[in-house]
Amino acid sequence: MKSGSTPSLTSPSPERLAYFFLISSTFVALVSVFGFKFFTLNSAMLVEYPWAMKLYPYSFKVFAQAQILLGFLSAILLLWARLGRAWIASFVGVYLISLASEFMGTSWGIPFGHYEYTDLLGYKLFDRVPWLIPCSWFFMGLSSYRLSQAILGRTRSPSRWPVMGVRCLLATLILVLWDITLDPAMSYTTPFWVWAEKGSYYGMPTLNIFGWLLTGFIIMLSFETLLGPKKTETLSVTHCIGLYLANLCLPLGLLASVGAWTPLGLTLFFGALIWIVGRWVGSRFAQHGRAPIPLRGFPI
Repeated sequence: MKSGSTPSLTSPSPERLAYFFLISSTFVALVSVFGFKFFTLNSAMLVEYPWAMKLYPYSFKVFAQAQILLGFLSAILLLWARLGRAWIASFVGVYLISLASEFMGTSWGIPFGHYEYTDLLGYKLFDRVPWLIPCSWFFMGLSSYRLSQAILGRTRSPSRWPVMGVRCLLATLILVLWDITLDPAMSYTTPFWVWAEKGSYYGMPTLNIFGWLLTGFIIMLSFETLLGPKKTETLSVTHCIGLYLANLCLPLGLLASVGAWTPLGLTLFFGALIWIVGRWVGSRFAQHGRAPIPLRGFPI
């Protein structure tokens, strides 16, 4: 199967399951936004529909954990179908890096600022970090890394500096773009984590962006060294876009539900800026002088 193509009836079953879990993750995100908009923000609807009243006490835990788990399963099944066991080292590396970063953040406020997770995301490792959070870092980091490759296009000496540094930096910015909506949605509109010090951006301290940049860049270097650009190029761009958007649409939907339009505008603005600058930079490193692959050339 060509890299980036959708699975056919003869595709390996892991890849078909990967797309099934991706669709399921997207469905859970949309249902979560629907429930938040029409039930959480409108308690009269809970009284009107008894089934909703019974479901509501469990909804925040179940849907949030389910979406992360489904996205993670979708990513590892895609990796298994395309790379076999070659992805495991990168998963272990990214899991440990993100776990350490989150543990330091929840313990000492470094590098994100002081915060703590509530019980909505399930079992906490060391009584600090929900075990699903490093899984989220992994598949969103992987998606961001793959998208950076797609934006830059085919480049000369893809495994050498400065190309490697540019790819990692661009991937980090794509990952941080997600946080523009994620943190306000999950701490301002819903209590998945709580900041000890209230910042100016929907309660989020400025230091958090630095923490994301630092942690994200280290994670991208881990993908470079433990997986490599040649292996990740075999992954479907379409699938990685789907993973990214499925996890972006939930915070976007939650913020839109409460009329918090600033993060949405910032996401669109910085998303377009990352795309434009990334394409321009990619043309400077183009293989044999060729420009990056146009979007219509992506295998879908």
